[in-house]
Amino acid sequence: ETYLRLYPTGADSDRVRQRLAALMATAGRPPTQVDTLAAKGRDRRDREKGDWRAGGSLSTYYMRDETHQRISDDASNTTTELNDTNLNQVLTAGDMFATYVGDKVRVKFRASGTYTNDFRPRGHDIGALSALNVEIADSRQRYMARLGRQTRSTGGVLGRFDGGLASIRLNDMFKLEFVAGSPVLTPKKVMVDKDRVFYGTSLAFGRFRNAWDGDIYVIEQRSHGEIDRRAVGAELRYLRNGRSVFSAVDYDIHFNTLNFAIVNGSWTYGDGGALTFSMDYRRSPLLFTDNALIGQPVFGIDQLRVIYSDGEIRQLAMDRSAEAKTVTLGIAQPLSKKLSFNTDLTVSQVSATPESGGVPASPATGTEYYLSAQLIGSGLFREGDIGILGLRYADTNNMSAWLVDLNTRYPWSRTFRINPRLQVGYRQNKNNSGTELSARPSLRLYYMTRHKLQFEPEVGGEWLQSNTPTGHETTTGYYVNMGLRRDF
Repeated sequence: ETYLRLYPTGADSDRVRQRLAALMATAGRPPTQVDTLAAKGRDRRDREKGDWRAGGSLSTYYMRDETHQRISDDASNTTTELNDTNLNQVLTAGDMFATYVGDKVRVKFRASGTYTNDFRPRGHDIGALSALNVEIADSRQRYMARLGRQTRSTGGVLGRFDGGLASIRLNDMFKLEFVAGSPVLTPKKVMVDKDRVFYGTSLAFGRFRNAWDGDIYVIEQRSHGEIDRRAVGAELRYLRNGRSVFSAVDYDIHFNTLNFAIVNGSWTYGDGGALTFSMDYRRSPLLFTDNALIGQPVFGIDQLRVIYSDGEIRQLAMDRSAEAKTVTLGIAQPLSKKLSFNTDLTVSQVSATPESGGVPASPATGTEYYLSAQLIGSGLFREGDIGILGLRYADTNNMSAWLVDLNTRYPWSRTFRINPRLQVGYRQNKNNSGTELSARPSLRLYYMTRHKLQFEPEVGGEWLQSNTPTGHETTTGYYVNMGLRRDF
C-alpha cells in the first residue's frame, strides 16, 4: 500500500496491485482452529530446533561493445578511421544470504561480489566485493550488531564501508546506534583501508503520531591521522495518507560549512495522481580534507602537510568542492485504466571553483534545464505488456539536446518476453555551432526455464553523426550482452 501511494503509476504498479489483491484475499479468510493450532505447533518446533534458511542469486554475463569512428578534417582534407573494443568481458556475480532464527537469537550472513574476466589485449581481471558481513540480533530486535563489509545511508554514513554497526533499542520510540569502520571508495579494493577510519553515533526515533521518524547523528572521519570530516546532521521522514516527505541536513563543524541539505516529497491525489518535488543543495564533491589532494603530486594528507599549512590544506579542500543546487518538480497523472502521463522539470546550477595549489579554475555551469515527459500504456494488447513513449529535453550552458525514447515490453508467454527499444537524439553545441544526430536501437529477450534459470540476451547498435565547422565524424557500433541468472 505504501509503494502504491508513492508510485501510483509505472512498470511495477500493476504487479504490486495484483499481489496486494491476492494478499488481501488470503488475509480476508479468518484462520480456523486447526490453522491456529498447526501454526503454534510449527512455531514451537522451530524455536526448539532453530530455523535455517538460505537463498540468493548467481549470474554470468558476456559483454562485448565495439565502435568504429570515421573522422574527416575538411581543412587538411584527411580522413582517420579508428576501431575500439570498449568491452570484451565475462562478468560473474553472486549474492548469497543465510539466516538462522532461534528462540533467543537471529543470525544473518550476507556475501555479494563480482569477478570480471577482461579479454582485451591490455585488460585485467578484477574482483569486487560489495558485501560480506554477519548480523546478530536478539529475537525481540532490541539489540543488533553487524560486522563486515556493508552499506549504510543513514546516521551520517555515506555508503559502503568495512566495519561494525551496533544498535540498542531504548524503548518503543528511541534507538541508540554506534558505527565505526573504514570507507570503501571502490568495491574493487578488497582489503581494508587502514589509512581512513570513521566513528559516529546516532539516535533514531519514531514513529511519532504514526507518521514521523528520523535520526540525529555526529560522526568523524580521519585520513592518515588528520581530520577528514567532522559533521553533525539530522534526517526526518514523514509518511501518511498518500503524503511523504524526506529531509536531511549535514553540517561539517571542521570546515564550518553546510555539506548538504535535501528535501524530497510526494503527494497523491484523486484517482492515483501524484505530485513530487525535490530540492537538493550539496558540495560537489562532498567536503573532505582529502579533496585537497586533487591535482597534487602526493597521495596522503601527511605528505601534503610538508608543502602546505593546515589552514592552506583546509582552503584547498574547500576550493576543490563546488556548490551544486538542484530543484525538481514532477507530476504523474492517470488518463485512463491503461494510460498515464508523467512529466518533470529539473533546474540545476554548479558554481565555479577557483585556481589554487597549481590546479586550474573550473567555470560555473550556469542555470541548466532538463525536461522529460512520458506517456505510459499498460495492458494495451495483452495483460502485462508495457509501452513507454518518452521525450527528454536539455538546455545547458554548452548545448541543447532532444531525445525521443520508445521502450516496449511484450510478454509472449509467462516465461518469455521481448523488450525492443529505440532512442533517437539530436544535439546542438553552443560553443562551435556543431550538431549531433544519433540513433540507438536495441532488443532484449527474457526467458525462464522450468528450473527457474533466467536467460537474458540483449543486442543493440549505435549510429552517431557529428558535424562541426572544421569537419564531421561518423560513429557506428554494436553491443551484445548474453546472460544467465539463477535465483534460489
